[in-house]
Amino acid sequence: MSFNRNAVGVAAPLLILAGMIVPSLGQDAVDGQALFVGACAGCHGAVGEGGYGPPLADNEFVADAEAFVPRIVLGGELMPPFGHLTDSEIAAIINFVRMELNDHTDTVDDAFVAGLRP
Repeated sequence: MSFNRNAVGVAAPLLILAGMIVPSLGQDAVDGQALFVGACAGCHGAVGEGGYGPPLADNEFVADAEAFVPRIVLGGELMPPFGHLTDSEIAAIINFVRMELNDHTDTVDDAFVAGLRP
């Protein structure tokens, strides 16, 4: 079962906490989804639809993982920095956003993130 942002809507955080949304990508994706809800959804929307921050669903920026890592670590514009997250946590968030909220199939790992940390 793939994450369906249209069907879930605003109830996504509650369904995630209840364990009812489980993406098809294994344990890393589940962690990425939980991390996204906890760290990103407040500004980017429960399903990446945007809000205070720009939408991350169907967003071409997330295709460039090399630009995505520094943006998470350092923040930018109105986004606060999230450099306190581990490389594995950042990789999990990126993989969730890229694969479940967009149509990318390639993943990143903690070594990729570590190599791009400013």
